[in-house]
Amino acid sequence: MVFKIYVEGPLQVNTFLVADENHPDKPAAIIDPAGKAKEMVKFIEENGLKPVYIINTHGHIDHIAYNRKFKELYPETELLIHKEDEEMFGMKEDPALVLLVGGAASPKPDRLLFDGDVIEIGSIKLEIIHTPGHTKGGICLLNREAGWMITGDTLFYSGIGRTDLHGGSYEDLIRSIRDKLMPLDDDIVIYPGHGESSTIGEERENNPFLQL
Repeated sequence: MVFKIYVEGPLQVNTFLVADENHPDKPAAIIDPAGKAKEMVKFIEENGLKPVYIINTHGHIDHIAYNRKFKELYPETELLIHKEDEEMFGMKEDPALVLLVGGAASPKPDRLLFDGDVIEIGSIKLEIIHTPGHTKGGICLLNREAGWMITGDTLFYSGIGRTDLHGGSYEDLIRSIRDKLMPLDDDIVIYPGHGESSTIGEERENNPFLQL
């Protein structure tokens, strides 16, 4: 399995590449395209990978700014986002933020995601965990077999996503984390949308937002 992280854009978003290089078609998914990601494109081309999905963990502009670029670069990909964040693709963003992150307006999603859905990338399975709070449609992507999870802006190393933006709710976010993420095994590695990785066990024991 290919699992790579590229830190993109002025807001330092973690853009992920997940691929099954052992499958005959070498399918791949690009998660939260936040910049031109030249190194990722180079890696895809050099290794003969075939992107089949572009997945957004939520609809904030810093995570979807380059959906259009990668959809145009790989026209056969399906663009996926949770149903509750579909509306965010059409929202007017703060012009200053748009100028900061660059990119372009996202095309409409090809498919909407729901809690419990499973995305298959060759033999790799990503379970969709709906974790509203940062946005209404925020999701985490869990690979049980490999023991890791992409948490978007839901859960960070020693932190949580902000809840003062459109669709945010502190109560919903804490509930999502406590009810849906904390029951997972301690050794599940989490990869947030910004910053460094952690584990479920580490966050359960030490995250200050979960100690109340």
